Formats: sequence, structure tokens, C-alpha cells
Amino acid sequence: MKNKNWCSFSPDSWFGKDISVACKKHDYAYWDLYGVKATKGNKQARKDADILLRERIIELSNYPPIAWLYYIFVRMFGWINLYK
Repeated sequence: MKNKNWCSFSPDSWFGKDISVACKKHDYAYWDLYGVKATKGNKQARKDADILLRERIIELSNYPPIAWLYYIFVRMFGWINLYK
């Protein structure tokens, strides 16, 4: 996987809480270890991955508004990387 900044276009931490592990797991849910487009065309798998991202960010940051912001962002724009 090329991306080493797991939370693309957004901070890896908020209020001193590292959330990059949630972003990394989310990226791997979208892509397999070899960079193959794993969930392309599978809307439910993508939605499930996005929900898990939101839940993990809540657990890691203890700040739900940030988790919802990331969730809304990936729901709206997360699919773009699947079609590059």
C-alpha cells in the first residue's frame, strides 16, 4: 500500500489522541495488502468499513463529533480512490 499517512487529507490525531490505527484498518478494508481494489463495486462492504471507522475513532478519541466528521467524509468521498 502506497499511503503511509493513513488518514488521507486529515489529521492522524485529535486532542493528542492517535486515530491513525483506525484509518489504517479502514484503508485495508478498502484495499487488500497488495493494493488490489478489494471492495470496488461492493457498496455494502464499503459502508460496513466506513461504520467501523466511525466506531474505532470514537473508541480511540472519545470524541464522537470527530468520528462522525470522518464518517461523513468517507461516505461522500471515500469511493474516489477505488476508481483511480
